[in-house]
Amino acid sequence: MKHNKMIIYEIVTAMLALISIFIVSIQFFNIIIPKSVLHTLIKIDDLIYIVFVIDYITRLSLSKNKRDFIKNNKIDLISVIPFNAIFK
Repeated sequence: MKHNKMIIYEIVTAMLALISIFIVSIQFFNIIIPKSVLHTLIKIDDLIYIVFVIDYITRLSLSKNKRDFIKNNKIDLISVIPFNAIFK
């Protein structure tokens, strides 16, 4: 059962990452879409970001060795840095 939950977790995480990449791509390539749709997509991306932050913090708090967790999850750490706020 635990294995199935892990697979579902990985699939959901991958889907959220792909959705986020899609939204960022629309913004990066200045694809013309209605402003209301763009606003909605940005809100969805913000929610996905919050999910990733909560996920990272939860896994960090549950880990027995915090230093090893951070060392072994560098990409996850980088992904929760709010780069969009830095570039505004």
